[in-house]
Amino acid sequence: MHWGPDSQPLTAGPVLLMLRRQMSHHTPATWMGNRIGKMRQCTSFLWRLEARLKGVEFEGRCEFLGRPLISLAKGGGITLGDRVRIYSALRANPLGCFQPCVLRVMAPGARLVLARGVGLSGTVMCAARAIEVVFKTPCFHPRV
Repeated sequence: MHWGPDSQPLTAGPVLLMLRRQMSHHTPATWMGNRIGKMRQCTSFLWRLEARLKGVEFEGRCEFLGRPLISLAKGGGITLGDRVRIYSALRANPLGCFQPCVLRVMAPGARLVLARGVGLSGTVMCAARAIEVVFKTPCFHPRV
């Protein structure tokens, strides 16, 4: 764990913000990367449609970057709250993403609920009974 000047632990947010300030945003490669990232977001509606066809319930807008693996047992359910972000693409986050997000409901009556503002990146969640991830909880793949 890294400690700040006031002996307070630094979270990922301030560290990433600090790194972004130090990196140049004016190179042609950075500009091209930003454009490609925007183009990748265009396919989000396809993954939303696929999820809806599989029985996922949406309680607002949801953003997919890359295709997640989603499966539901008959009688089970997945609910995605407003502003949920599911990042499954290789370049979906600055640390890399070695696998897509996997959302599975394994048994009838089981529920997987991602509340408003939750963000997933390369995360695997399998619900045999119930999983509920609460408001604005980031879930990232383990990377040591």
